[in-house]
Amino acid sequence: RDIPTLANGTITSSLSGQTCTLTVTPAAGYYIRKSDITVEKTADPSAARTRTDIPVDDSVLTLIGDDPTALSAARSYTFEIPEGYDAYVTATFTACTAVTLTASIDGWTYGETAKTPSVTGNTGNATVAYTYAKKGSTDFAAAVPTAAGDYTLKASAPAIGIYTAAEATKDFTIARKAVTVTADAKKKVYGEDDPELTAVVPGTVGTDKVS
Repeated sequence: RDIPTLANGTITSSLSGQTCTLTVTPAAGYYIRKSDITVEKTADPSAARTRTDIPVDDSVLTLIGDDPTALSAARSYTFEIPEGYDAYVTATFTACTAVTLTASIDGWTYGETAKTPSVTGNTGNATVAYTYAKKGSTDFAAAVPTAAGDYTLKASAPAIGIYTAAEATKDFTIARKAVTVTADAKKKVYGEDDPELTAVVPGTVGTDKVS
């Protein structure tokens, strides 16, 4: 039968034979556990032929199904309704605990080993994903940048247990690598044109420009 609207979430039901399926969906920022839902076996007057046939058993029915890792996610449970009975569902949704991440990463110089990012505030101990983009871009990817330039690190933690999902960003720089320029020594006789110098420049992407 229809389930009354609940505060901070919804529960809908479908019946196949004597098996009832509950679809449970917390509202944004709320969670629920299976233990927060009670299904009571109640009398179904429509099944009675006389007043004395009305069942009076109000015992609790067993929900079948597992809670998801993120208790704020939608999920389904089932229970069996005995012949001649109805069921009454009660549930309590609870506000999730907000997570505030702070991301951290040090910059490095072109050619050096990339620094390892980290976060603080990961209250739910969720697995954090790190992605990178050019500073000012929204095109984040998992590949760690190598060319010199300014970048943004994004740390993302999914909702887990009673904790909300969270994101944080941190700007950092891959500095250009200094280069050493050497040139052949040349002599010049007064009145002659300047000699041409041959310079050896170990120039690669990410090194300082040399003129």
